[in-house]
Amino acid sequence: MGALALACPCAWCAGEGGVPGVLASKKSLSREETTLVNIEPVGRYGLTPIWEDGHKTGIYTYEKLRAMCDCDECSKKRI
Repeated sequence: MGALALACPCAWCAGEGGVPGVLASKKSLSREETTLVNIEPVGRYGLTPIWEDGHKTGIYTYEKLRAMCDCDECSKKRI
């Protein structure tokens, strides 16, 4: 789950307006930051993971999740 947490697209984590987010300066994440406790749908286009530390503002589109997938099937489609 670490890769998913490190890819959080919310403004706080990823940054906005040319200002880096908090993940830009982190070397590693805590267990609470990488423990998934729930996932909520966002409309018909994505999901919001809820992490044990309470963070729940990242909206991962299905497109982003597919692009992050490293299974054989998805990897072959990207070639």
